[in-house]
Amino acid sequence: MNKQVVKMHVLNIQNKMSEKKYLMMIKEAFIELIPLVLIGSFFTIMNNLPIDAYQNLMIELFGEGWKSYGGMIWQGTFGILSILLLISLTNKVADHKGVPQSTAILIAIVTLFILLEPTIEGSADYKDLGTKGMCMAILIAIVITNLFAYFYRKEKLRIRIPVGEVSDNSRKAFEVIVPALLTIIIVATTRQIFMLIFNTRDIYNFFYSMIQMPFNNLGNGLLTSIIYILLNQVAWFFGIHGSAVTEGLNNNIFVPNIEANVMAIANGGIATEIFNQPFFDFFVYLGGSGATLCLAIAMLIFSKKKHTRRIATLAIIMGLFNVNELLVLGLPIVLNPIFLIPFIGVPIVLNIISYLATSMELVPIVTANSHWTSPVFISGVVITGSFAGAILQFINIIVGVIIYAPFVKLHEATKYKRNNQIAEFSDKIINGDLSDEIDDRYLKRTDDVGVMARAITHTQKGLVKVIRDIRYQMKERINQALVLTKYSQELNVNIQDIDKELVDSLEGANNQVRNIQSIIGNLNEFKMHLLHIKDNVKEVTQSTDQVTEMTLVGERELTKLEEIMQETSSSFRDLEESVITTNYNVEKVGELVGAIKNIAATTNILALNTTIEAARAGESGKGFVVLAKEISKLASATETILSEIVEKTDLITENIEVISRTKENLGTQIELQEYNSKIMIELFKKIKELIKIVSDNANSVYDTGYSIQEKNTSVEINIEEIYEISKKQLEYAENITKNAENIKQVAEIMDVTSNSIKIDTDQLESFISSYKL
Repeated sequence: MNKQVVKMHVLNIQNKMSEKKYLMMIKEAFIELIPLVLIGSFFTIMNNLPIDAYQNLMIELFGEGWKSYGGMIWQGTFGILSILLLISLTNKVADHKGVPQSTAILIAIVTLFILLEPTIEGSADYKDLGTKGMCMAILIAIVITNLFAYFYRKEKLRIRIPVGEVSDNSRKAFEVIVPALLTIIIVATTRQIFMLIFNTRDIYNFFYSMIQMPFNNLGNGLLTSIIYILLNQVAWFFGIHGSAVTEGLNNNIFVPNIEANVMAIANGGIATEIFNQPFFDFFVYLGGSGATLCLAIAMLIFSKKKHTRRIATLAIIMGLFNVNELLVLGLPIVLNPIFLIPFIGVPIVLNIISYLATSMELVPIVTANSHWTSPVFISGVVITGSFAGAILQFINIIVGVIIYAPFVKLHEATKYKRNNQIAEFSDKIINGDLSDEIDDRYLKRTDDVGVMARAITHTQKGLVKVIRDIRYQMKERINQALVLTKYSQELNVNIQDIDKELVDSLEGANNQVRNIQSIIGNLNEFKMHLLHIKDNVKEVTQSTDQVTEMTLVGERELTKLEEIMQETSSSFRDLEESVITTNYNVEKVGELVGAIKNIAATTNILALNTTIEAARAGESGKGFVVLAKEISKLASATETILSEIVEKTDLITENIEVISRTKENLGTQIELQEYNSKIMIELFKKIKELIKIVSDNANSVYDTGYSIQEKNTSVEINIEEIYEISKKQLEYAENITKNAENIKQVAEIMDVTSNSIKIDTDQLESFISSYKL
């Protein structure tokens, strides 16, 4: 019952620590460094293996500088371990804060170098970039990244460049300029203020000296050794380099103690200082800080997990040379509450056992120094000069394994307990119970349990969605099946309609065949009649040719007759004009004769008057003279009129001659007209005969045409019947086409529905298959 309570308390502590995101980020960052740490550890062991034969062999093979090769690798791993930790942890914190990770890493590295102690020349001192600077790396990664994130979230501090004007990388680079600048300025200003206030340039040593200050005046007894161990172990548990924290105590007390023992033996005296540096390195810290060689052996013996035993085997091999980063950072021991008690307690217990064994003179006091990588058991003999030292190491290992054993079991039990809760939930899911939910505290964790819990929750939600989708798809499939049934029924009806219409169409096709046969018979009769018409047309053509020829002759004669008629018309016009002129002249002559008569009457009067005047002449001769003048005028007028009469008479004579000639021409023209008229009469008689022939042939053609018309009427009737049948067949065809389209659409719908059902079925089958796996 007590074990269960302990397990529950430990589990609660672990859960609470797992909910602390920064603690989990630190653990994950340490785990990421394991490959590089192992590589560095291997070459550290290779360089410092304290076996003379091995060292001599390496010198013979590679020369005096053979360690430089391993030294370079150590410098690239352990030598910059704080930078590697800084990069790993900053990346996680930046990702958590949602700021550009690459920029946050660069700012963290700049901060690290700003805080390094500068040398006299002003350059940075790189001695603090190894394990000593891990604590500072953790602080920088968390504090500086949060500071940068604070400024980065201020929209006003970002230099915004419109999308498209520059590349995305350039745009993002401009956004972080001001936040990065403010962060670096604050770091540099803080360092400067720190230097002014505390009058120191070495922040790292100042930090560790502040931790060591309370323990500087401790004595040289058992209590001091326990405090020394406690301080070292607690520092390592929180990821702080323990040796750097306890460096002051070590340099002030325990290093001088081993030197005093060596000097005493050299001077023939007796060694008196039990607690010294090799004492802790080879009796207390077996396999490294926390005596983790004991932990590795306990894991190999008591663990039931294969992967744990594989880690233990590798850890034992490295632990024999006091290299334990695989367990401290990889298991991990750092920030793991289960191993807090044994990690601190085992070294203290081993310290007390070793102190009692030495003070009871069961084991000689350590009087020799050896490199910290010296293998267990060999180192016990070397530092004590006795096999009792190796025996003490063996006993300490057994004690350490016994102490670690229950905690190894507890570690697996609590891990199993955590995983078992997840497993129970997984079993519910496997068994089909998706109603439960994982406790929210597991989902908030940032370790592997949290990852697993979130993954299972995500899987659960996915399963719920899939099952809902399956139910929905099943309903859809049922609806689609009903639709398929409906369309199948419609398809059956359409097929029956098509069958009926095909029967009707076949009957119409038979009627069409009969009508076409009738049309063929009528067309054969058409052919016979057309041949007869052809013969008649041939005779008509010949008669028509003759008529045409005679028509041409008649046309020529008519042309001549027309010309004669025109000449006759012209002669008549000339005759008419001559007659008119003659009539005019005759009228004028009549007028002149009338005038002469008037003149004669006047002359007679004048003569009478003259006679009278003559009788009076005796009295007065004036009246006679006047009469004489009047008679003279009349005589002149008469002469003039006679001249005009002569002219008009000549004109009348000329007109009579023209009329005579015109008469002769008209006679000739009339004779020609008579001749041409006779010719035309003859031509028209022949044309009449030919027309009669054409008429007879036309009657024959008419009779044949009438017969053809009768046949044509029959053909028209047949064609109308064919047309009606064709219309019906067209309607049938349209109906068939529509039904075929309906069938096609139904078939497509059925095909789509079938494919959809098949796809969903395949997906369901795939899901079920993967779910079974």
